Order: sequence, then C-alpha cells, then structure tokens
Amino acid sequence: MDTQLYLRVRGRVLGPYDQDKLQSLVRRGQLSRMHEVSTDGTHWVRASTYAELFVGAPVKLVAPEMLVASPPPAQQPILDLSVPLAEEAGPQASPPPKAVVAVAAGRGWYYEHHGAQQGPVEETFLRQMLLTRQLDSNALVWNDSMPQWIAASQVPGLVAMPAINRGAVVVADPSDGDVDGLFKAATASRPWALFLAITAFVYAGLCILLGFLMLVQGADKAIPFLVATGLFWIVSGAVTAAGGILLANYANRLASLAYGHSCKVLESAMDRLKTFWMFVSIVLIVILAFIGFFMIWVFALGVSLPHYM
Repeated sequence: MDTQLYLRVRGRVLGPYDQDKLQSLVRRGQLSRMHEVSTDGTHWVRASTYAELFVGAPVKLVAPEMLVASPPPAQQPILDLSVPLAEEAGPQASPPPKAVVAVAAGRGWYYEHHGAQQGPVEETFLRQMLLTRQLDSNALVWNDSMPQWIAASQVPGLVAMPAINRGAVVVADPSDGDVDGLFKAATASRPWALFLAITAFVYAGLCILLGFLMLVQGADKAIPFLVATGLFWIVSGAVTAAGGILLANYANRLASLAYGHSCKVLESAMDRLKTFWMFVSIVLIVILAFIGFFMIWVFALGVSLPHYM
C-alpha cells in the first residue's frame, strides 16, 4: 500500500502517515481496526478496510463484518486511546509521560466507545451507561471471564430491564421492542378520555337539574310518579358524574405521562383506567339485575293476574 492515510481519534485528525508508520502504531496498540482512516481527510472508513496494516495482529470475529483487537489480558495495563498519539516520536519512543493506564480490580468490564477502548469499570456502572443510552447496546464489551469481545446485547442479563423499576425512567432498547411507542399510544388516548369525561359531566348536570325539577313538581302536586322519576334522574346523574371523575383522573395521569416516560406514572394511569372499567361493570350489573327483576315481576304478574279476575 503506497497511499498515505489520515487517522481520526476522538475528532482529531492526525497524519498523513505512510504504511510503515501505521504498522508501527498497530504494533504499539495505538491503532486498531475500529479506528477511522481516510485518504483525503474527508471520507472516512474503518481501518479494517486496509487489512495489510494488520498482518500478524491477532483478531477475533465477534459479529458479522466486524473485526476488533483481541481482548486485553486480565490484570494488565490497558492503553487509554484518548491520549493523543505521539506524532513526532519514533518507533522506539517511550509512551507519553501523562498516558493514563487502568488496572482491572477484580472482574472489571472493558467497553468500546466511539472507536476507543475504555475501562475497566464496575458492572453496575456499565449497566447504568446502557440503561441511560450513554452506551449503545451493540457496543462491544469484555471482561476476564470471556474469551473474546462481544456486543453488550449478547451478554445475558447485562442490558435487560430490571423486574421492578417503579418510578424510574424507561429507556427502550432496540432488542426489547418499541417501548416509546407504548407511551405514545397511551398519551394519544388522552383527548378521547377527556372528551368523554366532559360529556359525562354535562349529561350528569342535565340529569340532576331535570331530576330536581321533577322532584319539586311532583312534591308540589302530590304526584308520586313524578317524585320517583325525579329521584331516578338524580341518581342517574350522580352515577354518570362519578364515572366522569374517574375518566378525568385517568386523563390527568396521561397528561403527566406526556412530560416524562415513567413506569410509575404509566402504572398509576392504568390503575385509574382499571377503576373506571370496574365502576362501569358494576353499574351495568346493577342495571341488568333491575331489568331481570322487572321482567320476573311482570311475568309473575301476568301469570297470576288471570286467577284474580
């Protein structure tokens, strides 16, 4: 390869370097297949595109079309690629005096981030990065119990959502389905729930007003039928208003959900919706019971009435 290549590390463009210089960087661990290189400083590709640079370098195939350097040996210093490369130093120059090294404590985790190897970190820290999307679930990870680098999503239990996570912000992982779609679907139903709640309040107000008018008129004229009808409409209005209150509470919970995707808020909204449907079911059961009782009474009256005539 006669072409000179530019090297990009953390947004900094270095070079151009010839093949001998690049192979020297490979031998010193400062250039891996995950780094980005370019022939013109504009169009960038993975360094693995130039396989001749890595002749003799050990690699592991961990994912389709992805080659990475072999895992760091346990308990050995790991080069921090965030340290600028020594552009002027020769092949035999010692590492920069401020180079940062990290030594694994116990079973630390290493991870690939923006083309650079990071770590070691504790597993709780790595889980938090995955949960908050600071680290993609497809990022490569490794610890001293693993034979090679693999994607974080392929490590059992590493990116799984906790079984109980009340009040925590839900973060969707591509492998777990579209969780954000669940929140959007829930909040999209709020206008309809609010519309039904307002309609229930208006209907309840009209029923109660009509009931009071009939109650007053029936009591004034001593008409029991009007009094009973007035009481019926008042009770109907009160029941409808109770259902409207439950729907309004559900709509308010959905409004809170629109400002933050929280498990606790979503659970609270679902509890209010469940209460509303339980209330509707009880009302329907009572109505059906009254209808059944009335039909039985009419049937009994129809059967027994001829005997008295």
